[in-house]
Amino acid sequence: MAQEIQDLSNWLESHKGETLVIQKGEVSTGLQQIFDTDQVTLELNHISIVSNNGSIDDIYLSRS
Repeated sequence: MAQEIQDLSNWLESHKGETLVIQKGEVSTGLQQIFDTDQVTLELNHISIVSNNGSIDDIYLSRS
């Protein structure tokens, strides 16, 4: 897992200052077609890696 985190960190670092578009679609069960799409557009200025100490819960962090 550490290698995957490092690879992602390197990719994000190489795209700092750029606008990123992240899109996720949900496939309807049994229909093989996307029925719901979520999209976010953001400008990547800074990244940091935060450990959740092995917890598998989804976490969202905000630092003001």
